[in-house]
Amino acid sequence: MRLKSLALACTLAAAPVYAADITVPGGTYELKPTHSSLHWKVKHFGISNYFAGFTGISATLELDAAEPTNSQLTASVKTASVDTGFPWPEEDSWDAELAGPDWFNSAEFPTADFKATNLELTGDNTGQMTGDMTFMGVTKPVTFEVELVGQLPERKHADGAVIGFAGTARFNRSDFGLDQLIPVASDEVMLFINAEFHQVVSE
Repeated sequence: MRLKSLALACTLAAAPVYAADITVPGGTYELKPTHSSLHWKVKHFGISNYFAGFTGISATLELDAAEPTNSQLTASVKTASVDTGFPWPEEDSWDAELAGPDWFNSAEFPTADFKATNLELTGDNTGQMTGDMTFMGVTKPVTFEVELVGQLPERKHADGAVIGFAGTARFNRSDFGLDQLIPVASDEVMLFINAEFHQVVSE
């Protein structure tokens, strides 16, 4: 009996506890763009990592505080807001070239959109969020590894509660029809997202 009890105790101790402790109230939260970021990474010639991002980001979180896996998320990115940090003002703008018809074609596809379809908790403050990403007119499932970074029921200089997440995802850009210069610039893209959401408070 003692051996069985010991084995049971060891099993319970080793089992992961998936219980995200949400201390902010449920409801609608909007992304705070000035406190959030979206960056992407590709490999350049297979010898270095090239980073850039987008500045025109928005998102809405319908948070179910009692059952976080029931929460809903939608997000949108303005593809013309690409920011490489190298606009080359004395020549052609690299930002404008990427936003142009040979790359993101933002005139025809002004936004890239994401709608979450499933969230599974993988740890106390971590999870996997899968959703439909629409980019350049193509919709494919993409999975993010997400982490609850922090939360405050009340915050100075902000009405209502605040909650923040970080997320990463990998996908092949060729799946969305963006296959220029592969493998000079890698097919695989990695996304890095840091998102601060502020509760929408009714007046």
